[in-house]
Amino acid sequence: MSNHDSKFDKESQFLKSNAAALRAVAGVKECQVTYAGTDTHVGKDDVRLPALPPTATAAQKASLRGAADGAALWLAHHDPKTHKKHCPNPDGARAIFESAERARVEAIGANDLAGVGANLTAALNQRYENRQIEAPGSADEAGIAEVVRLLLREELTGAPPPQNLSMVMDLWRPWVKSRTGDLLDQLEATIDDQTAFAEISRRLIGALETDLGDASSNPDDDADEGSDEDDSGDSQSDQDGEQSAVGEDQSEGEDSQSMDDAGDSGSSQEGEMGEADGSEEGMSDGESPNADMTGHNADRG
Repeated sequence: MSNHDSKFDKESQFLKSNAAALRAVAGVKECQVTYAGTDTHVGKDDVRLPALPPTATAAQKASLRGAADGAALWLAHHDPKTHKKHCPNPDGARAIFESAERARVEAIGANDLAGVGANLTAALNQRYENRQIEAPGSADEAGIAEVVRLLLREELTGAPPPQNLSMVMDLWRPWVKSRTGDLLDQLEATIDDQTAFAEISRRLIGALETDLGDASSNPDDDADEGSDEDDSGDSQSDQDGEQSAVGEDQSEGEDSQSMDDAGDSGSSQEGEMGEADGSEEGMSDGESPNADMTGHNADRG
C-alpha cells in the first residue's frame, strides 16, 4: 500500500468516526453526514460539515470534531417550533437570540461530556484565530451577538473566551452585566428549559438597548392565535429554512444559525467519504452573527 493510499484510508476512517460520533451525541440513527465547503449546515435529516484540508493539522481535526458536536447538540437539544415561536423579528435582535440559543445547547453538551467541551473549544478557537470583536461603542449588531454567545458560554460552562479576545471581553463583561443585572444568572438556571430560556433571552435583548428594534415583535404572534392546522400545513420554507447558519444569513422568517469552521473550500467530501462538487450551499462568512454553522432548522417531527 502506497503512502497516499494509507493517508486516504486514515482520513476516511477519521471522517466516518466523526460522523458516527455526531449521530451518537445527537441520539439519532439515521442522519446523512457529508463534508464540503467551509461551514456547517444542519438539515432535517442531514448535516454537512466542513471539508477536511488535504494536510489537516491536529487543531483542524479537533475543530472538525467540534463542528460535529455542535451540530449534534443542536439536533439533540433544540426544538425549532419553540425557537420560531419566541424568536424576535428584527434582524439584530434575532441574531442575539440565536447566539444565546447556540450557547445554551452547546453548554449542555460541554457540561455533560468533557470531551465534547474540549472539541467545542477547539472549534471556537479556530473560528476566532484571525478574528476580532470591536470594543463597546464600536461593535455592530453582529459583534454584539458574538459577545452574547461568548459571555453566555462563560456563564453556563465557566469556559473563558479565546485567548486573543480576552482583553476585549474584559471590556464587554461589565458593559453587558451593568445593563442586564441578574438575567445571565436566570439564563443559567433555565439552561434545560428552552421556552423559559427563550423568554429570558428576549428580556436580555431589551436590556442591552442596542437599538435593534422592538425585541418583542414576533412575526408569528398572529399565527399563534390561529389554528394549529396552519402550523402543521406550513410550506416547504418552514421545513427547509427555519435555521440558516450559525454563521449565517437567512431569509425572512427563518431560524438561522451558522459558524466558521475549519475547512478548505477547494476540498470536499460527500457522504461519509465520497467526492462532492465543492459548491457552497451555506451562507458566506460574515453574513450572520454566528457564521460558522449554516443550515436548516427544520421541524424533525
